[in-house]
Amino acid sequence: MTVQRAEIPSAASSALRNGGKRTYPDRGVHGRVVRTIGEDIVAGHYPAGEPLPPEPDLMIRLGVSRTAIREAIKVLAAKGLVQSRPKTGTRVRMRDDWNLLDPDILSWHAVRSTDSRWFEEMVALRIMIEPQAARIAAINATAADLSAIRMESDAMAEAVNDPDTYYLHDVRFHKALLTATGNRFLICMAPMVEALLSGSFSVQRRSLIPPSEGVILHDAISDAVIARDPDRAEAAMLKIIELARRQLKNAIELSEADKAAP
Repeated sequence: MTVQRAEIPSAASSALRNGGKRTYPDRGVHGRVVRTIGEDIVAGHYPAGEPLPPEPDLMIRLGVSRTAIREAIKVLAAKGLVQSRPKTGTRVRMRDDWNLLDPDILSWHAVRSTDSRWFEEMVALRIMIEPQAARIAAINATAADLSAIRMESDAMAEAVNDPDTYYLHDVRFHKALLTATGNRFLICMAPMVEALLSGSFSVQRRSLIPPSEGVILHDAISDAVIARDPDRAEAAMLKIIELARRQLKNAIELSEADKAAP
């Protein structure tokens, strides 16, 4: 199916503003230790309210020095995951104390969490943010912003047979929309939105919106933004997220069924 695309003002395609980079990707000893312990906490391997294993045990398990463990604990404490006190050691904090909007914690949830409520709340947060962002982008986007949005939707169309590349441009599309709002607070949410999308993608691999359908849905957003139609842009974004909500629910149910199977 061919989608008729709106014309955009002539402008050189601008590079998207940097955002969405996790603070501690899986690079280097420090990043690996932070990520490993963080994922284990999020997954419930180290329960809330309980102490982390003693430093010597973590050193042996992770094959790192005491200094590496202590530096990682400092990072995790800053994210609200753990708390260290003299004599009592380091304990995992209750989930209500975690900085759930931290991009790393969101990413760790996406990789290791089995909490269906978390994913439901994640989609609810997207509904609160992204349809309004699409509306504002339709009003405030510059010519360069429109070029960036169209560039990413075009790239998605070209990558329908390459899921990883398609997903990469899907994320960039949503980040470009946030940038196009011109609102610095919304732009700062780009890392969070990327992590939320990553969470959806990791769970929905068995029930993703087909890329061919996704291209049409994303084109509807970009066409509306380019046409300066905020009502249509908002509705088109809401349609995508609502569909993602249903697909996510199906994916979680399939995962739970697999676990229950003998």
